[in-house]
Amino acid sequence: NCDYSVQFTNASTNYQTSNWHFGNGDSSSIINPNYTYSIIGNYLVSLITTSNVGCVDTISQLVNIPVPNTYQLVSTIDSCSGEYSFQISPSISSLNSVWDFGDGAVSQNPNFTHVYQQPGNYNLTIIVDSAGVCPDTIQSIINVFDVAQFYPVSQFTTNINCDYSVQFTNASTNYQTSNWHFGNGDSSSIINPNYTYSTIGNYLVSLITTSNAGCIDTISQLVNIPVPITYQLVSTLDSCSGECLFQISPSISSMNSVWDFGDGIVLQNPNFSHTYQQAGNYNVTIVINPGGVCSDTIQSLLNVVDITPDLKNVPNCFTPNNDGINDEFKIADKNFCKYLGYTIFNRWGQEIFYTTNIHEAWDGKQNGFDLPEGVYVVVLQGKKPINVFLTLIR
Repeated sequence: NCDYSVQFTNASTNYQTSNWHFGNGDSSSIINPNYTYSIIGNYLVSLITTSNVGCVDTISQLVNIPVPNTYQLVSTIDSCSGEYSFQISPSISSLNSVWDFGDGAVSQNPNFTHVYQQPGNYNLTIIVDSAGVCPDTIQSIINVFDVAQFYPVSQFTTNINCDYSVQFTNASTNYQTSNWHFGNGDSSSIINPNYTYSTIGNYLVSLITTSNAGCIDTISQLVNIPVPITYQLVSTLDSCSGECLFQISPSISSMNSVWDFGDGIVLQNPNFSHTYQQAGNYNVTIVINPGGVCSDTIQSLLNVVDITPDLKNVPNCFTPNNDGINDEFKIADKNFCKYLGYTIFNRWGQEIFYTTNIHEAWDGKQNGFDLPEGVYVVVLQGKKPINVFLTLIR
């Protein structure tokens, strides 16, 4: 035992008496003596047994009283995980032990590892052979530092282009090297790669970063390579103003564009409208994102018709005499734009009637009083005003 004591057990047979000689001058006739030596060393212990007929047998055996164990504790840290590993020599794996890690965690016979949650100094206490005859205590101060300084954090952003290319931007921190896996078997060690896929689809892209301490972090993100955009152009002619309105889907309002309206007018980023001065067929060409990576062109043949109202349907005289026949000036032609109004002037250019409804009737009065016979000017309102003469007869 660790206190220099030795438990001797007599395993002899066919004997009556026994006598022990402990190799240091001491002896004993106890059958199974427990003897304590005073100093370490090697002792030649002899057991002499005598049978009941006086026969004697002797056996000798060297007994070593060793130097008491002095335990050595070595601790190492995995700077990536923050896990401390403990190694004790000589080994205590066959002994019971109680570990107090100094952070409130106490464990019996642990697996010689521990993770501290906060940096700081911790008093580690280990009781070896805690339930045995020779318990021993090992104490050590464990200096725990912040492992975050050794650990990388992987992050990245993407910018997907129409030509299947993707600009990957490495936004990771605390890393030394990086490795990209593009989800199709290809990889790259460039920090910010620009990679072009061959087909559309979804790709699980992974970025693996490694710190200068060898710690590794991985992040994965799904990248979608979409079907190329097909633009649709729809044009509508406003018969009130002669203005042609253009609508493109999907919208290009956030992009640069150059419009050639086919009539000699070329504009950059217009307000999606244009007024043609004459009827005819015009080749409209729209270049989206000119000079960019994803430049595209839309072309359309536009048929512009003459929007001048048919003046034969505009009355040129009326007789407001209350006979129920032709008593009002009124445009009944439904082809006239419903948003187009008109204004009536006398021969001196004074406004005597105004309406925003092209189909509203005028009874030949102003402020409730009959106006005299004569010729009046009717101005049909719009971007292209039209003047007609109206004769009032009583």
